[in-house]
Amino acid sequence: MRPCFQANLIISEDRASLDATMDCKKILEELNLYIDGDLDRDLCERLEAHLKDCERCQIVLDTTKKTIQFYRDQAPLELPADVSERLHSVLRARWKRQ
Repeated sequence: MRPCFQANLIISEDRASLDATMDCKKILEELNLYIDGDLDRDLCERLEAHLKDCERCQIVLDTTKKTIQFYRDQAPLELPADVSERLHSVLRARWKRQ
């Protein structure tokens, strides 16, 4: 399991009001910050304590991590030339309007 990190501490009013136990809904709300290592230490430790005892949340965490890794490992797709040209044309037109 990923250790708790203190880089980029993010604490909101909602997080500050969490009690000592965490439920599955709160786990899901914090999961992205946990995976990125952006939770404060206390919240991270409570999340990990919940994960130790909750198989469902552990499955969600593992699946999310595997999905992220899968997409990171994929090579960028090459767009067909005509699609690329149309996309660039639309983006240039929108950029000029701004």
